[in-house]
Amino acid sequence: MPTAAESTHGGRREGAGRKPKPPGERRDKVFSIKLTAEEKGLLDATDAREWARDVLLKAAKSKKK
Repeated sequence: MPTAAESTHGGRREGAGRKPKPPGERRDKVFSIKLTAEEKGLLDATDAREWARDVLLKAAKSKKK
């Protein structure tokens, strides 16, 4: 039996999922960095997203000057 988000023919049900964000709230770009498994493990063990964003933005601003 199909789940609530699936149609009987195996495809996704139209309108399933959350509504798209308004254009001003969308983030289109993805910033990726190649890491070894060990480096990735270190970052996964911390809240890397928050401090990495702050560090990268600060560094970019100082390089631009």
